[in-house]
Amino acid sequence: MKNTILLIALLSIITPLFAQTNFNAEIKVENRKNGKTILNATLADKRMGKFINAEKGVFEIYYNQKMLGDTLFIDAQGFQKLKIPLYELLQIKKASLLPQDTSIPVLNSTHNNVDLNEYDTQTVSQWIGLPLGDKPFEYLQVGQIFENKYTGAQLNNIKLNQLYFDLPPNNIYDDGSMNSDSSITYANKGTSTVLIYQDKDYMHSYAPSYIQQNKFKLRIYQLDKNNQPAAELCITPILIDREPPAQNMRINLSKYKIALPQGKFMVAVEWVPSLKNLNYITWSKSTNPMGIALRPFVGVSNKKGERLNVMALDYGGNWVPFEYLLPYYTDLAISCEIGY
Repeated sequence: MKNTILLIALLSIITPLFAQTNFNAEIKVENRKNGKTILNATLADKRMGKFINAEKGVFEIYYNQKMLGDTLFIDAQGFQKLKIPLYELLQIKKASLLPQDTSIPVLNSTHNNVDLNEYDTQTVSQWIGLPLGDKPFEYLQVGQIFENKYTGAQLNNIKLNQLYFDLPPNNIYDDGSMNSDSSITYANKGTSTVLIYQDKDYMHSYAPSYIQQNKFKLRIYQLDKNNQPAAELCITPILIDREPPAQNMRINLSKYKIALPQGKFMVAVEWVPSLKNLNYITWSKSTNPMGIALRPFVGVSNKKGERLNVMALDYGGNWVPFEYLLPYYTDLAISCEIGY
């Protein structure tokens, strides 16, 4: 019975964009040049602190009159970003996005490989994606900045650290999912211990049996001098849906033939809102006792550099330095191998 109530609660939290609404509308997402449906897109409202994904090219929005003046941010891979007031979007009933004008760097034959931003897997003890203190984590993407010194280089693979749980063997199925009858699990190491299901004096997470699983996207950007995305280097969706996942996931990207320009580029994790990814978090000693977090929780490198190399995309569509890490940390536990 408890599991049934929990599942209904999670569905009610993650499905609608807005709660306690009076109206709803369906908004189609299309390519402005050819009118074709854009199947995968994200819509966010910064004021409300909510975001949703399009289902087969359609957003279902729940709203009331107080929300009509909200500016919405719409993002789709390979397209220019769109910011539009809700009232205007409701009038035209569609979001038309322009394809990005991209010039793909020349890709040379590669004979050498080099790793960038290597991290010590044994020393990662902090993760992001969890609420920031008692405030919700309201970012769509977070990215690690890299520097490429080689012409004609290719992005071969990345390695990404995530918060992983040390579950008793009898509570894990072969596919990596968790027995929903289990009562207590802990993060397997580090100072950010997460207690599942029990002690009200700690942050704890109610979740379905998918606690070890997650689903997310990777985005690869060329950066300008201000660390803002100047171009998307891969317009083919890179969806990671691995069962079971690993604490340090190595993701082979060679099939995408991602050519890297000289200079700065960024590998970003994009969170996907779904029941499978959702953790419901509460604190007993907090002014904001409830929150929602989406996996993966991305590791933070213990190596401190000279400058901050992490950017985050907020719900308003703004890429901002992720200064929450300062002054102790400067990089994510995301490394990459490039061929040149």
